[in-house]
Amino acid sequence: MNDDKNYLEKIAGLEEGASSVIQLSQETPLEHFFDVVERLDTRVLDNSGVIRDGLLGQLGCIDLAIYRHPDVADDLKLGFKILLLALIEANVIALGEDKDAQVKKAVQEQTSASARKAAHARHHHTNQQKAAALAAWDAYGENVSSVAAFARSRHKDYGVTQRTLCSWISDHCKATEKTTD
Repeated sequence: MNDDKNYLEKIAGLEEGASSVIQLSQETPLEHFFDVVERLDTRVLDNSGVIRDGLLGQLGCIDLAIYRHPDVADDLKLGFKILLLALIEANVIALGEDKDAQVKKAVQEQTSASARKAAHARHHHTNQQKAAALAAWDAYGENVSSVAAFARSRHKDYGVTQRTLCSWISDHCKATEKTTD
């Protein structure tokens, strides 16, 4: 929920910034360009302010260029407006990719949780049989000549093959540091 609110706030900031930039024209005084950059939401530029400072520096250079060559003012203002719109568009694209990644991650987590639940349900009976077989081994294994002999005589009780029962007991013995055979 918090991610959705943050996402919507970012979109609103980008829309507001785009609206301000679109209103700029070649006839707009350069001071208004400075105001627009100052008012742009930090999410449109960056949280550290480095891009904002760079843009303000560029505007300072444009101001100097217009002072020296007034005939290029329209081109410079138009180029700067295009740059600002490109920054906003790049942020919109990145924001969409972030949202897509969040959705994909949420879907993967839900799918994984569902698969875990299904696997647990699917293996529940076998896990119960394994627990019963290992409990029987712990209780009566000492009375049998070997793991293989125990498996040969009891595997049908647990609905598994001799090999499976031997493997379960072997793994159990290794885990509990018992010696077998």
